Amino acid sequence: MGDQQIMRKTRNLAALLVVIFLPFFQPVLAQMDVKQIQNLVAEGKLDQALSETEAIIAKDPDNIQALFMKGLIHTKANQLKKAEETFLLLSKKNPELPEPYNNLAVIYASQGEFEKAKEALQKAINTHPSYATAHENIGDIYAKMASQAYNQALELDNSNIAAREKLSLINELFSVSVGTSPATAAVTQVKTPEIIETKPPAPTPAPPSAVPEPVVVAPSVAAVEPEPVPETRPAPEPGKLQPHQLTPIIMNNVNNWARAWSSKDVDGYLSFYAPDYSPPELTRSAWITQRKTRISSPKSIKVDVYDLQVIMHGDEHAQAAFLQKYASDTYSDSVNKALLFRKLNDRWLIVQEKSE
Repeated sequence: MGDQQIMRKTRNLAALLVVIFLPFFQPVLAQMDVKQIQNLVAEGKLDQALSETEAIIAKDPDNIQALFMKGLIHTKANQLKKAEETFLLLSKKNPELPEPYNNLAVIYASQGEFEKAKEALQKAINTHPSYATAHENIGDIYAKMASQAYNQALELDNSNIAAREKLSLINELFSVSVGTSPATAAVTQVKTPEIIETKPPAPTPAPPSAVPEPVVVAPSVAAVEPEPVPETRPAPEPGKLQPHQLTPIIMNNVNNWARAWSSKDVDGYLSFYAPDYSPPELTRSAWITQRKTRISSPKSIKVDVYDLQVIMHGDEHAQAAFLQKYASDTYSDSVNKALLFRKLNDRWLIVQEKSE
């Protein structure tokens, strides 16, 4: 792939990269900081924008929003290796989020590394099987790989009618969606009260064998491009969170619950349970005594959470299901666990726990 083609794809990619905004459980940039950095990016002052962003990261290395902004700036500057490193760091620190893997896939695809793009998208799907954007993107990757294979077959044998017909079918399949801006597709995947859409760039006429590039999205976003256009959908009730906003809060609670258990922080662990929680066949006081003994006795504990899935049941209840792997210096096991959360005084607390 030529340098000019990579730069053109990178500019299109950068126009779609957006900033994560998770105000409920992650320290984030102040609203004024967001606007200032976005304005710097829009004005092309990437060095200054990067300096401002890295200053925030220096104070808060785990700030997801700032790290996403850093990845955006590197991509805008065509520094794809640094952008890749940023999104890899995000995926390592936040393995439960599918978006960093999706963004990595787009970077790989823009460089023609379709196998790596496919692997990244599969990781996104593994963390969030209902993540429709990743499913669509991986379909585009397979189509692109098939297109390349059929073109190679025709180069070797120009009379190969079957390969020519299959290539034509792929081109016809995507001809309907070539004029659809990926930016629009990204917005349909992320719907929060804070979102401001950006005007998509005018589509560039595609060559006959072109396949749409995957889209880049990030969780709850504030757009970075100028001239915002409000979404044409009913506004949510003021102060009321939508289900997709509540899901990461529940996930964060589960991960922090496991961390408190692993660090043998008994009080922190118990704080995740509702005041009236008690398991079957035990009073609450007996359960608390039992948990204190089992958490304090081992010399070390490690609790890992895998394949975490959250299902919302209305506005007040949520179920988190996952594979729990427990290991201490005296015992280890692996169980499928389900935690039922209920919202109590603006906190999501465990009211029921099941293992099998």
